[in-house]
Amino acid sequence: MAISRDGEVLSTSCIAVGGRLMAMDSEIRIRQLADPAIKVMQDIGLSYRLGDRIPKPDIEKIATRMAEVLIEVMRAQRGLLCPKTHDDRRPGFLYTHR
Repeated sequence: MAISRDGEVLSTSCIAVGGRLMAMDSEIRIRQLADPAIKVMQDIGLSYRLGDRIPKPDIEKIATRMAEVLIEVMRAQRGLLCPKTHDDRRPGFLYTHR
Protein backbone atom coordinates (compact mmCIF):
# COMPACT_ATOMS: atom_id res chain seq x y z
CA MET A 1 0.00 0.00 0.00
CA ALA A 2 1.29 3.48 -0.77
CA ILE A 3 0.15 6.76 0.77
CA SER A 4 0.66 9.79 -1.45
CA ARG A 5 -0.13 13.49 -1.53
CA ASP A 6 -0.04 15.58 -4.70
CA GLY A 7 1.69 12.77 -6.56
CA GLU A 8 4.46 12.35 -3.96
CA VAL A 9 4.69 9.01 -2.16
CA LEU A 10 4.72 9.73 1.57
CA SER A 11 4.98 6.17 2.79
CA THR A 12 4.68 2.59 1.67
CA SER A 13 3.53 -0.37 3.70
CA CYS A 14 3.03 -4.05 3.34
CA ILE A 15 0.18 -5.34 5.44
CA ALA A 16 -0.86 -8.95 5.95
CA VAL A 17 -4.64 -9.17 6.11
CA GLY A 18 -6.99 -11.41 4.21
CA GLY A 19 -8.64 -14.75 3.85
CA ARG A 20 -5.57 -16.94 3.42
CA LEU A 21 -4.29 -16.06 6.88
CA MET A 22 -6.94 -18.29 8.42
CA ALA A 23 -8.65 -21.09 6.54
CA MET A 24 -11.53 -23.26 7.74
CA ASP A 25 -12.92 -26.55 6.52
CA SER A 26 -16.61 -27.34 5.92
CA GLU A 27 -17.14 -27.90 9.66
CA ILE A 28 -15.65 -24.45 10.39
CA ARG A 29 -12.55 -25.96 11.99
CA ILE A 30 -9.35 -23.96 11.57
CA ARG A 31 -7.08 -25.76 9.08
CA GLN A 32 -4.60 -22.95 8.42
CA LEU A 33 -3.55 -20.18 10.78
CA ALA A 34 -0.80 -17.67 10.01
CA ASP A 35 0.93 -15.42 12.55
CA PRO A 36 -0.81 -12.21 11.41
CA ALA A 37 -4.21 -13.82 12.05
CA ILE A 38 -3.05 -14.88 15.52
CA LYS A 39 -1.97 -11.29 16.25
CA VAL A 40 -5.37 -9.98 15.17
CA MET A 41 -7.11 -12.53 17.39
CA GLN A 42 -4.91 -11.58 20.35
CA ASP A 43 -5.71 -7.91 19.74
CA ILE A 44 -9.44 -8.61 20.10
CA GLY A 45 -9.15 -11.12 22.93
CA LEU A 46 -9.56 -14.38 21.00
CA SER A 47 -7.22 -17.36 21.11
CA TYR A 48 -8.06 -20.12 18.65
CA ARG A 49 -5.63 -22.79 17.45
CA LEU A 50 -5.43 -25.22 14.54
CA GLY A 51 -8.27 -27.71 14.71
CA ASP A 52 -10.52 -25.48 16.82
CA ARG A 53 -14.07 -24.78 15.72
CA ILE A 54 -14.69 -21.09 15.45
CA PRO A 55 -18.17 -19.56 15.74
CA LYS A 56 -19.29 -17.38 12.85
CA PRO A 57 -19.61 -14.28 15.09
CA ASP A 58 -15.90 -14.61 15.96
CA ILE A 59 -14.99 -14.98 12.29
CA GLU A 60 -16.84 -11.72 11.69
CA LYS A 61 -14.95 -10.05 14.56
CA ILE A 62 -11.63 -11.12 13.07
CA ALA A 63 -12.57 -9.92 9.58
CA THR A 64 -13.83 -6.62 11.01
CA ARG A 65 -10.56 -6.04 12.90
CA MET A 66 -8.54 -6.78 9.74
CA ALA A 67 -10.63 -4.19 7.88
CA GLU A 68 -10.10 -1.69 10.72
CA VAL A 69 -6.34 -2.19 10.49
CA LEU A 70 -6.45 -1.40 6.77
CA ILE A 71 -8.38 1.78 7.50
CA GLU A 72 -5.88 2.71 10.25
CA VAL A 73 -3.06 2.40 7.73
CA MET A 74 -4.91 4.40 5.07
CA ARG A 75 -5.66 7.18 7.58
CA ALA A 76 -2.12 7.04 8.99
CA GLN A 77 -3.51 6.23 12.44
CA ARG A 78 -1.38 4.39 14.94
CA GLY A 79 -3.05 1.48 16.69
CA LEU A 80 -1.73 -1.60 18.46
CA LEU A 81 -1.24 -3.40 15.17
CA CYS A 82 -0.07 -0.35 13.23
CA PRO A 83 3.33 0.70 14.59
CA LYS A 84 4.52 4.27 14.36
CA THR A 85 7.97 3.67 12.89
CA HIS A 86 10.06 1.14 11.02
CA ASP A 87 11.92 0.28 14.25
CA ASP A 88 8.66 -0.36 16.10
CA ARG A 89 7.15 -2.74 13.53
CA ARG A 90 5.63 -6.04 14.46
CA PRO A 91 7.21 -8.69 12.21
CA GLY A 92 4.84 -10.47 9.87
CA PHE A 93 1.96 -8.07 10.25
CA LEU A 94 2.83 -4.57 9.11
CA TYR A 95 6.03 -3.15 7.73
CA THR A 96 6.21 0.58 7.13
CA HIS A 97 8.91 1.54 4.68
CA ARG A 98 9.04 5.29 5.42
